[in-house]
Amino acid sequence: YGADTFFETYHLNSLHYETFRGLFSPTCVFDTFGAHHRFTFAPQVLPEWITSPPDEWQVDLIPLQYFLFPNTIISVGTTGKSGLTVNIHQIFPQRPDHFTSRLSFCAVGGVSSEEHRADIDRAYQTARAALVNEDYSVTGESHVGLAALPKGMTLPIGLQEVGVQNFHNNVRRFTQG
Repeated sequence: YGADTFFETYHLNSLHYETFRGLFSPTCVFDTFGAHHRFTFAPQVLPEWITSPPDEWQVDLIPLQYFLFPNTIISVGTTGKSGLTVNIHQIFPQRPDHFTSRLSFCAVGGVSSEEHRADIDRAYQTARAALVNEDYSVTGESHVGLAALPKGMTLPIGLQEVGVQNFHNNVRRFTQG
């Protein structure tokens, strides 16, 4: 359940009100390949690019997310001022109500200066705080309610949640044979 927040973008403007609100469009482009998927979504400043020459477009602001089933999210893009990063996030379920996660940031082309390192560290701390204090706290609170549902009851997954649908369909496919 902790992985579900990585498979859609509409929650960014509400759940991440202090960290990511207003940065990205809730609309995403989604594609599957086997049990895996990838998606991207536009930065809110994209319409401004129409009046700018292509060499001024900040294409690093367009994040690319790759999900490698069952537990790895690779994000390529930037949340800082000094360049492209590759972020690897892995989720390791321990039991139904607990998981461990690992988050790594890698600077594409290496770290070029102390300022660059500080920018990457700030981006990492922002992402980590959003995960722990926003995504994971909400999933933890939600788990209590989900665990109280009558045995055999299932909840619908929204039509706009194609990544969540893909993930849960594959979990069923691999666990039920």
